[in-house]
Amino acid sequence: MEPLGLEYTEVLKGGNGFPYGGLALGGAVNYVTKTGYEASPIQLRIESGSYGYNKGQISSGGVYGAADYYVTAVGSVRSGFQTHSSSDTAV
Repeated sequence: MEPLGLEYTEVLKGGNGFPYGGLALGGAVNYVTKTGYEASPIQLRIESGSYGYNKGQISSGGVYGAADYYVTAVGSVRSGFQTHSSSDTAV
């Protein structure tokens, strides 16, 4: 789950989660994704940090008539504090 593609997150406690299913008695978490209506035509994002952490994202969104789109690509690399804690992901 990559949170960079989300517009916002709703946390619904208790019975407020019922609209998302009868099994949501204890509550629900609703992830609302971005749409082409609120997205930029092109967006670049770069993060960098300790222990060789680097993350990049490119996204695009738009509207064509009655349809909209939002696409994003994310890549992440981290050397880690120790050799067994490194990671390399691409979503």
